[in-house]
Amino acid sequence: MAMNLDSRKGFVKVSRFSVLVFVALAGILGMVPPTYLGLMMAEEQTTQDRNKAIDYFQQSLAVFKQIRNTQFEPAILSFIGLNYLLFGDIPNEQEYLLKSVEIAKKIGDKETEVRASDFLKKSQLSSSSTVQNRKSQADYLLRQGAQQFQTSRYRKALQTITSAIEIYRDIKDRYGEAASLLGLGAI
Repeated sequence: MAMNLDSRKGFVKVSRFSVLVFVALAGILGMVPPTYLGLMMAEEQTTQDRNKAIDYFQQSLAVFKQIRNTQFEPAILSFIGLNYLLFGDIPNEQEYLLKSVEIAKKIGDKETEVRASDFLKKSQLSSSSTVQNRKSQADYLLRQGAQQFQTSRYRKALQTITSAIEIYRDIKDRYGEAASLLGLGAI
């Protein structure tokens, strides 16, 4: 989807990806305070748009790799990891944060290395709690099942939500189980 912007010099067509890359770079370079950056990215942070946001960050990562500019790679990898964190996908979160730390060390970006390391340590500590980790996994499966339902993949949604119900029952999370059963009833 493209946005049309009128300017004094004429008509400008800007893709959503270009806008997101600009916003991300503005935040990375410190041109925009982090609180505003969060608000600017809020549209892409909904459950329905999670994959879009991650895809946009991965596209920007590919562009920076293509032009051999590694300066922004650790920050973008951290953004991807934190997107996964927001939606309870702990394994992917940790994978991207670890990549961020490794590349930040390699290029000497101490600030990003420290930030990503802190997020990674907190993630590893929280995932060591088995019940919390299983709940995050069930929450993720429930959201994934809802997405599958919205895209008319009903059998896959049924399987995914059933898996979430099993986990909620194992950890005795009655609220999660009830929410999953409601989702199952919609199918």
